[in-house]
Amino acid sequence: MRYFKVFMVVAVALGAVACSDPAKDLPKAAIEANKKPVTVEQVAATDGKLVYSINGDNSKLEWTGSKVTGKHDGGFKKFKGTAETPTGKVEHLKLAVEIDIASLYSDDEKLTAHLLSKDFFGVETNPTASFLSTVVAKGEGDNWNVSGSLELNNHVQHITFPATIGISPEGLKVKAAFSINRKDFGMSYPGIPDNLIRDDVAIRIDVNASLVE
Repeated sequence: MRYFKVFMVVAVALGAVACSDPAKDLPKAAIEANKKPVTVEQVAATDGKLVYSINGDNSKLEWTGSKVTGKHDGGFKKFKGTAETPTGKVEHLKLAVEIDIASLYSDDEKLTAHLLSKDFFGVETNPTASFLSTVVAKGEGDNWNVSGSLELNNHVQHITFPATIGISPEGLKVKAAFSINRKDFGMSYPGIPDNLIRDDVAIRIDVNASLVE
């Protein structure tokens, strides 16, 4: 019996070590409460011209969540968006993206179903999520700080995250890796007592938007 207990302690310890937090070394998105609703259509009301098209065919929106004993990768297959800049400059860029929550996928079929339930995204009552940028400001090095309203799971927060952005006649490129706290968006499901889910979720964005002529 003593050896069995020692074995179990070692097994649990190894499991914890094997799953490092994937969001640990990523910059955390700054959060500021914002109750103003956002829609992709708001971009069309600006003075600038919509010049780029963002979608699941030319871009990627991925995430990694973790718990004590493991991690899971996933993303969204379907999303649509626009980007425009009347001057061609990054600091005048305006982004708007709408995500089809039902297109969520993960590396585990059972997990995908649970994530779509009311414990997390609640797809039946919250079928879409959206992001509308408000400011794109120069950051450190090659980074730009993108600020805007993120509406997710019927919660709206104003977030800021670092990204590298390139604009050319060939298209728009945006790359970002940061973390958000799921509880800021009402996702407080803890997991089971001996395998708790971490609050921070790693987000990866890779946009290769085509120029709309």
